Amino acid sequence: MHSQKRISGRQFGAMVTAGYLVLGVFYFPRPAMELAGREALWSLWLAAAIIAGLMVLMFRASVATPDQSILTTASRLMGKPVGIALALFTIAYHLLLAITASLVFSFVLVNVFLPNTPLWAVNAGLIVSGLYVAWNGILGVARTIEATYTPVVVLSVLALAVSAGFIHHPALLLPPSQLEVIPILRGAWPQFLLFIGFQVSLNAYPYVRASDRTSATRYALYGLFAVTLFLTLAYEIAIATLGPSYLVIQRWPLVSLLRLIALENFFVNKLGLLIVVLWTVLIVLFMAVRFWCLGEDVQQLLGLEGVPSYRISTFAIALTAMVTPFFVINGQSLLPWLSQVLVVFGLLYLTVVPLTVLTAVSLRPKKVQEIREIGVIERGSP
Repeated sequence: MHSQKRISGRQFGAMVTAGYLVLGVFYFPRPAMELAGREALWSLWLAAAIIAGLMVLMFRASVATPDQSILTTASRLMGKPVGIALALFTIAYHLLLAITASLVFSFVLVNVFLPNTPLWAVNAGLIVSGLYVAWNGILGVARTIEATYTPVVVLSVLALAVSAGFIHHPALLLPPSQLEVIPILRGAWPQFLLFIGFQVSLNAYPYVRASDRTSATRYALYGLFAVTLFLTLAYEIAIATLGPSYLVIQRWPLVSLLRLIALENFFVNKLGLLIVVLWTVLIVLFMAVRFWCLGEDVQQLLGLEGVPSYRISTFAIALTAMVTPFFVINGQSLLPWLSQVLVVFGLLYLTVVPLTVLTAVSLRPKKVQEIREIGVIERGSP
């Protein structure tokens, strides 16, 4: 490990929250509405409830060996080949998340706000910014996220408050009274895209101070509740403002809502620019979390330690993410791929990995105790 510094429980919760949301928020809530209609709100809540359960399961796997990462635990409990396979899968998945998030937001900026700016320039700016935040390790990432948490919350609430003034169909604010199970289940599937990525907790949990570990998981669950509440309000305002028929034909529904706000007058136009900055910050933080996780995973896979190897790993990964736009045609073509690949493998990761580790932990208690003792020695005092 390149750093022995510890983070607080609140910083852990902020990192976990920053590790998801940005992938699906620009498409939200169109994919769910196409599949579930007005019942998309119930689909959102169902997906959030399932994710909360998976988050608790993931935390239980981390608590089993709190001073060791899941990759190290899996390697020592189930053999080195299992650890290598898990590391390769984790690296590939984090890299795909980083590349996809950067590309999607770059397409949004170029197509809506910066039509004369090359895609590669926007994408490179996001990646370099994320790399800069992640350059000094977990403590730098955690402090940056914690410092931006309050402004992000304030601007988000302000944006929703202003957007509420454009509601034209108040009757649509009421959720449908009749519940149809199949449409709700179908609508929940694309909603998972909003939440996958919180497996950053597997990397970050060993760095949490021992005295803060209980509060750390609590803060992460608070963050999930806050995100779900924000998405609920955003859904209600979007559907009551744009209407269901118009909303489902929008490429980026929330961006369309933002542009509506920006066209009103000078003051609101400035607020719209602030929200664009907010989204940019969220993407940069998401990239920083991914790059830090990737640097840690590559170090563990190759058996490396120290700051130089961490920085070389993150730089190589950032360079890989930077050249990807040259092979992608448009953002719309990413949606089917996102739903079919990232969601499938994300949910598999979030279920198979913790269940496998917890099963191995229950079968080999003496080995688990040995791993815990080694972890305390390697990490040092909290």
